[in-house]
Amino acid sequence: MGTLLTPEALQAKLQQKQPTSTGTIPTPTSGMSPLQSILAQQVLSGKITGSDVTALTSLGMLPPQETEDQAKKKTAKLQAEKLLTALEDSYFKNNLAKGNNAKGVMADINAWARINPNDPYVQWRDLMESKRPTLAKAAGDSGNLAFQEQLQAGKPFPSARSDPRNAQNRFNMIRAGFGLPERDFSQLNNYVPTGLEELGKQYGF
Repeated sequence: MGTLLTPEALQAKLQQKQPTSTGTIPTPTSGMSPLQSILAQQVLSGKITGSDVTALTSLGMLPPQETEDQAKKKTAKLQAEKLLTALEDSYFKNNLAKGNNAKGVMADINAWARINPNDPYVQWRDLMESKRPTLAKAAGDSGNLAFQEQLQAGKPFPSARSDPRNAQNRFNMIRAGFGLPERDFSQLNNYVPTGLEELGKQYGF
């Protein structure tokens, strides 16, 4: 059979190998057992057919291949978490939850009229609006079409008139829509405010 490859080398080779007409070649993880390594060698050499691969995978003897749909959902989830974290950091670090009072109302009026474009809440709204379509697409890619429509309408997001608890609940509701864990926001108000330029560098926007 020749020299056995390491699990990492096998993974690289299997990723390059095309699926057969009778089944799919699984992509193993780097933590394959010796038996899985031997079986993977047989797959690479063509001694195990696609139907054999399916049977061995169902028995747990070969690691399952991530489907295209699963990969798409995973990518959407990771992208959503990155964007949400940036929005959450900017919102809470700049103390934008004013509450349903005069401060909150004035902040909303300023954002609508753009009286001061450099105001942190105006900048956060601009950031949210620029990333909202991407989040909506990620929701669609993850299969949550109802949630995608809500994001497109901007409904789940907090505003300046939200109090801190309401804002936290809204962000965690968005996280739940993507299957992400809730976040503890209790420490964010103690941070130094972060400008959009710094956030862009930090999150790669």
